[in-house]
Amino acid sequence: LAEVYNADPTGCFWNDDPVIATKHYVVEGGLADFVKDCLKRANEKVVHPGSKELLRRFTKRMHELIAKAEKAPKRVMYTVKQKPAGTPDLDPNGKYWKEIEPVGPVSHVARANVPGTNTTVKVTHDLKNLYYLFEFRNIPRWRAKYMNFKEKGQVDNFPKDEAFQWDTPVEIYLDGRLASSGSYYMFSNMFNGHRCTCFGSQQGKEEECLPWQVKMEPIENGLRLLAIFPFDAVGIDISKGNKVGSTFVAANDEAWNGSQWHSPASFQTLWLEMK
Repeated sequence: LAEVYNADPTGCFWNDDPVIATKHYVVEGGLADFVKDCLKRANEKVVHPGSKELLRRFTKRMHELIAKAEKAPKRVMYTVKQKPAGTPDLDPNGKYWKEIEPVGPVSHVARANVPGTNTTVKVTHDLKNLYYLFEFRNIPRWRAKYMNFKEKGQVDNFPKDEAFQWDTPVEIYLDGRLASSGSYYMFSNMFNGHRCTCFGSQQGKEEECLPWQVKMEPIENGLRLLAIFPFDAVGIDISKGNKVGSTFVAANDEAWNGSQWHSPASFQTLWLEMK
């Protein structure tokens, strides 16, 4: 177990979902039968009553986790289509996006078998930037928040010294150059466009916010959001590798394939197409 864990660059964090972590390190690491066999042999040899009870509880818990992990959805790999250079629009059914299939499945956080219904996301790249287009439907309060700032002329026009408030529609996770150290970037923005970059779970200072962009527009009962990440800013070198660990978690508790906040073991894979 230690060998597999230490050889894996994926970071393990305090709030990892135990089933997802078991799936990643034990089931996908090919250790499920090994763990069960070790526990069987240990239970046959244990003598001390305290140790015997401790081992009984540990065995029960591990069998439960492995059983759930073996039934959990496999990690998703999404093919990110390469498009010509040029900033896309915010219409998921428009000319730029109409041939792009949505990322899926989208489901509730840490519950990948419970489908989400209000979040759709499409992803493309142009060899220089990675583009995420979100559509959040049936969330009228998000439209109202955005329009409140818009009507006051405060979208992308907030005070420079404004502290970042964690009232955000979505958090987007990318490992990029931080993957080798077991860490990741987390990006989020307020409804007025104020952006934030986190390094792992640590919020960066204002001057450390990477040069990513966000564009938003209201829809009838919700919001559309386009996030733009320059390859060089997040450390994507497509000539050396075109797979990127990523996920997203929306504030309405919908995530990519049951991912959860700040849990690299639950990241999915973006495969960047190269024409």
